[in-house]
Amino acid sequence: MSIDTIYPPLLSRVWALYSQFSVEAHILIIVFYVVLVRLFRYRRAHSNTKTLRTSPEHDDDNGSSVRRAQIVYRSLINSEFPFFFVKGIQLALFRTYAIPTISSLLNKTTLLSSKSSIARRYSETWALFNEFALADWGSERWIQAMGRTRAIHAAYRKSGKVLNEDMLYTLAALATQPVRLINTWEWRELTDAELCAIGTLYQGLAEAFDLDWRKHFADMAKEDKANHEASQLGEVSISLTRTDSTDSTSRHSGLDFFHSIYAWQELYESRAMKHTSANHHLAATAIDLLLWGVPGDYLKRVATRFLVVLMDDPLRIAVGYPAPTAIYRVCVKTLLVARKFALRHLFLPRFFAIQPTRVVESDISNQQANSPHGALLQHHSRTVLTSYVGAPYYVKPTLWNRWGPGAWWWWFLGHPIPAQDNQHFIAEGYLIPEIGPRLGKTATIQAREEQAVRALLSCGNVNKD
Repeated sequence: MSIDTIYPPLLSRVWALYSQFSVEAHILIIVFYVVLVRLFRYRRAHSNTKTLRTSPEHDDDNGSSVRRAQIVYRSLINSEFPFFFVKGIQLALFRTYAIPTISSLLNKTTLLSSKSSIARRYSETWALFNEFALADWGSERWIQAMGRTRAIHAAYRKSGKVLNEDMLYTLAALATQPVRLINTWEWRELTDAELCAIGTLYQGLAEAFDLDWRKHFADMAKEDKANHEASQLGEVSISLTRTDSTDSTSRHSGLDFFHSIYAWQELYESRAMKHTSANHHLAATAIDLLLWGVPGDYLKRVATRFLVVLMDDPLRIAVGYPAPTAIYRVCVKTLLVARKFALRHLFLPRFFAIQPTRVVESDISNQQANSPHGALLQHHSRTVLTSYVGAPYYVKPTLWNRWGPGAWWWWFLGHPIPAQDNQHFIAEGYLIPEIGPRLGKTATIQAREEQAVRALLSCGNVNKD
């Protein structure tokens, strides 16, 4: 018996059974489904609150508080709000281009301003973020990622080319920009417990980067008061006064830290966010990368105008883009409000089994013969990314990413796709100490920075395991 002789009768029977339902039955089914969605929709928010036990700093073990915060952070980025959380991280990095002291240095190094190198640097930045924000706190992978990130910036920080304020600002943007997008466009706002988790994690990261955030918060509050800006920013700066700058070892509330770093960021932007040609060049290069799947110059210009709608006015002005017209604002807001309504009332939440996997351990053996890092890397396996933007750096070829519909579209546009025989894209994956530019990429510098992180963990300046 063929399939053709089985399925038409089966479908007709299902339709006949369905058509027998009365209008009241249809309404009852719809109401039942909406109630079911409502029951499941907020379970993860309640679970996150339960995970933190109101706030993670109530734990006696400070390391446990950050590990609990990471559990919540992973749930937000992988399960609850994967789309806008990732877009928030991307927009956070984009936001740093509006600070002239940052954009001028990035333009000089050409690492993120050159179309020939930006795809790889984006992949490496994303890989490092996944490692130091999502890897288990205090684990060897986390220490390696923190050491590598510190090594990349060490020489610049020592020479004064990278300001500690700009380092803190980058962390602030990573902490707050996803929250801004989620609270504006997602189906619900983040709870205080979730904000507490974000604050706890990023307080730990600020200390792991050896940033004296208490001093920066206190200095900004004093400057704001001296400049008599109470009419515009005074209410924001109140949060900064919660910081106990006299006790460098006391645990600061994760929720208080989040509100404080948010306030500090807004004050810093009011002082430092200004338009320059370097800002616009970096922003245009980044947008071109993000729109790599859009064909043709005309469609890219249209898509850029839609993206500009998501920028607040200070950011948009600083990176040199004109205000979007009313039609673009209406289209974007209508689409996103409709998405918000549908997700809240009509879609069941994402289950654990279908969470996106962003990095995976490679089954390719680690070859050390030609590695400049020698024995430092011999016990560490390689890691591959599962997605990419612009070019497939560190992406292992699979049946889906080589022959799926997306791969055919990238091929049609002339973009590269993952291939095992193309060593340029390092399909075997990355080792953490090999990520990033050459600066600081030596075994000695890597070991020094890892030791510094371990020292901070052991002396209690950073939440420890």
